[in-house]
Amino acid sequence: TPQFDGVEAFSEGRAAVKIGSKYGYIDTSGALVITPQFEAANEFRSGRAAVRQEQKWGYIDKDGVVVRAPIYLWADSFNGGFAMVVIDRDQSGFLDRTGKLVLSGFQRCGRFADGLAVATIDGKSGFIDSAGKWVVNPQFETASMFEGGLAPVRVGGNWGFVIRSGKFVVNPKYQDIADYAEGLFGV
Repeated sequence: TPQFDGVEAFSEGRAAVKIGSKYGYIDTSGALVITPQFEAANEFRSGRAAVRQEQKWGYIDKDGVVVRAPIYLWADSFNGGFAMVVIDRDQSGFLDRTGKLVLSGFQRCGRFADGLAVATIDGKSGFIDSAGKWVVNPQFETASMFEGGLAPVRVGGNWGFVIRSGKFVVNPKYQDIADYAEGLFGV
């Protein structure tokens, strides 16, 4: 009989495991180190993991100590020193490792990559730095995170690619794009 009903990949010496309907964590020896108590459990990044209890997301440390109580509609993994959270239907922001909301007021935002994150305000997307300053002003219908030095952005219903300055290196002419893989975007 299997010991676990599900096992996720190890990250930072911990792996989420499912026992019945709850998730906890094991260490690399297979010992249960955080008791199954969560509805969902993400991987550890920067010593923190997003976990869901009672349909809300929060964060724990590698010992299972709550760093941020579960109050968010969604909580992403830490990336670039920040974790993106959805506060309510129309508001997103970023937490630091202490669980403090340090950047907020965005309708939508995404992970930091290459030092910038997509952020949306008043229905337009642009890119902010880790201080919350606009590096590329909100001007796009939508945007995706930087990968390989480029970010896909949509203008006039078509996709193009910009560099960190916001300058187009491929004008918006594609109706669809595929995810970045092996150094390339599919168009």
